[in-house]
Amino acid sequence: MYGGVAAHTTSTKLAVALTYVRRMSAASRARSAFVKIADGNVHYSWNPARKSAAYPPLVCIGGTSQVLSSWVSHVRALSLRRDLLIYETRGQGRTALPLEDCSLEAHVRDFVGVLDAMNISSHVDVCGFSFGGRVAMAIAALVPERIRRCVVTGVPAERTASGRDILRSWQKSLRNDRLEAFVWQTVSQGHSDLFLRTHESKLAEWVESSVRSNRAEAIAAIVEQTHHDDPLHPFHTMNLAKTCRDVDMLLISGEDDRIAESHEVLRLAELGEWPCAMIEGAGHAVLIERPVLWRSNVLDFLDAD
Repeated sequence: MYGGVAAHTTSTKLAVALTYVRRMSAASRARSAFVKIADGNVHYSWNPARKSAAYPPLVCIGGTSQVLSSWVSHVRALSLRRDLLIYETRGQGRTALPLEDCSLEAHVRDFVGVLDAMNISSHVDVCGFSFGGRVAMAIAALVPERIRRCVVTGVPAERTASGRDILRSWQKSLRNDRLEAFVWQTVSQGHSDLFLRTHESKLAEWVESSVRSNRAEAIAAIVEQTHHDDPLHPFHTMNLAKTCRDVDMLLISGEDDRIAESHEVLRLAELGEWPCAMIEGAGHAVLIERPVLWRSNVLDFLDAD
C-alpha cells in the first residue's frame, strides 16, 4: 500500500461518519490531567492500550485551535493496541505555557519535556494534523532519536497563492482579537463543500465550542510564529523535510484541500521520499470528514512490519 512516493488514491466513496456533535458529546468521557514541564503546565489525555500493547506509544498533536476533545472519536480505535497520548500544545486550550516563544523549536522542547515528565523513554510514534503536522516534522528533524514513525496530515511543501491568502485572513482576524471570525474562517476554508452543506445547521455550535476552548492571543501566537513562507528559514517545511528525510514518515492529504493543496503535499512527499495517501472527497480536515479512511491509513502505516 505504501510502496512508492506516488499518491495512494482511494476511489471508495465513504459516507461522512464523524460529526463535531458526536465529538463534543463524547468529550466528557475523555480523561485529562496536567503535567508540569520547565515552562509551565501541559494539558493532556493518557489512554492506555485497550488490549496488550503491541506497538510504541502514539502521540497526537492537533491543528491550531484543536483541543483534547477534538480527538475523542479517534481514541478508541487508535488506542486498541498502543498507549495513546494527546496533549494541547503551547497556545492551545488549557495548556499554560508562555507565548513569547511559540516557535516550532519551542514546541519540540515541550514535546521532549512532556515525554520526560511522563517517564516515556522509549521511542514513540507521532501523528500531527495541520499545525500539529508542522510540529511533528520539527520533532522528526530535531529529535529523531525520540521517535519511530511519523504521520503528517495537511502540510504542504509551499503554500499556493490561495493558501497564502487564507493565512493572511487568519492573521488579520487574530491581530484584531477576533477569535470567532478566525474559527469561522477555518471551518469554512478547512472543509469540503459537501461536509459544510451536510452539517450547516451545526456550524455555529461547533464554532462557539472552539471559541470557548481557546484564547485569541494564544492562537495568534501559534499562527504568527509557526508558519514560515521564507524558503531560507530553517523551519520552512521543505527545509524540515530535507533534514528529516531518513525518518519513516507518511503524508496524508485531502484531495479537495484548499489550505494545503494536494499537489503541494505530494511535492513534499517527493522531496522526503515518503509515501503519500490522497483521500478523495475530503478538504483540509481529513480526520474529521473521512475518519475511518484516515485512521485506516494511519494504522496500516504504523502497524506495518
